[in-house]
Amino acid sequence: MEELIYKMEADLLKSLGHPTRIRILEFLHDKEMCACEIHPALDLEQSNVSQHLAVLRERGILETRREGTMIIYRVRDPKVFELLELLQDIILSQLGETKNIVEHLKKKKDRTRKEG
Repeated sequence: MEELIYKMEADLLKSLGHPTRIRILEFLHDKEMCACEIHPALDLEQSNVSQHLAVLRERGILETRREGTMIIYRVRDPKVFELLELLQDIILSQLGETKNIVEHLKKKKDRTRKEG
């Protein structure tokens, strides 16, 4: 049972593992949209966007409804945005650590120059 849960978690994270999919989710944050509205905003071919939408839908991140001939996409569970915010927090933390390392190396280099 644990292996199944790990696989489900990995599959969910894998489905978010493409920049285009994250951009799509950002577009769908506050509203529903059809692919015909998303692909021009991303400046990508509709077929490319449709493939990414299909992955997100298959993983249960997006759901659809039909409106005439259009398929409208929306985020199924807004908690996905909390997950994306956590990822951004982790990235900011990592960048902060990198900044601290860079500053430390600069100071060390300056000391070495002064001593040499």
